[in-house]
Amino acid sequence: MSKLRQIFQTARLSYLLYRANGLESRGHYDDARALLQNVAVPEQILALRDAYLLKLAWLSFTGRVLDKGFGVHPLSEMQRLIYEAQTQRWYKDPTAENEEYAARYVDLLEAATLAGGERVNELAESLRGLKASAPFKAHLPIP
Repeated sequence: MSKLRQIFQTARLSYLLYRANGLESRGHYDDARALLQNVAVPEQILALRDAYLLKLAWLSFTGRVLDKGFGVHPLSEMQRLIYEAQTQRWYKDPTAENEEYAARYVDLLEAATLAGGERVNELAESLRGLKASAPFKAHLPIP
């Protein structure tokens, strides 16, 4: 990829992340997710983008459950999304810091969905020791 193309791709991604962050802050998680779903990202941050998309789906799901309950939105919806993330190569065999961070973040979301407090705290502590690069790490907060 040419240097100029890489600069434009990075600028576009930064702009879309800015817009997605605004949507997320207003509770429009599905819109933020749709905005970033098919955006081309460099391979080295693909796992972080996927983890961010999962976080947005998780926030949307928990909001719907709080609003309507599990009867309308079964837990299997979120379990399916987590499973899809866990089938990715970067989850099964992380080869870089960004991939390791994203994989552990998926584990954190799974624990928050299924296991509860103690496991979430363990995973959050292990995430604090991992490094990952911008731009997506800022959008993957640790509780």
